Amino acid sequence: MDETRPIEKKPASASVPEPRIPAHLKVRFGVEGERALEEFSVNLSSGGMFLETQRLMPPDTPLRLEFDLPAPRCTIQCLGRVAWVNELRADNRCNPHLPAGMGVQFVDLPLDDLALLREYIRSNRVLSDW
Repeated sequence: MDETRPIEKKPASASVPEPRIPAHLKVRFGVEGERALEEFSVNLSSGGMFLETQRLMPPDTPLRLEFDLPAPRCTIQCLGRVAWVNELRADNRCNPHLPAGMGVQFVDLPLDDLALLREYIRSNRVLSDW
């Protein structure tokens, strides 16, 4: 007997991934109560950034973040957390296209700063012309 089964469709994603742009921004970051470190971002989205650093912290480490956007000229301060780590050894990295460092998720980004960040990303996003 031939049974006809309905085709299962994957649910539509509730959220569209935010654009991620290359961004070389100086970022001051650290764990509460410790001296702030300073490194540079590699890329940026409204949800987080990748920090190039040799000073790796374990996933879920809470961080205080501060970085300046060049246009509009402003300083963003927020909380974040280490989402994932790209190891120091190149043969041990999660993402071989990125240097050693940490993926950082923004946790407590004020809405006004989120709007400025999205505008910066939109204005610096390079789209293909095809």
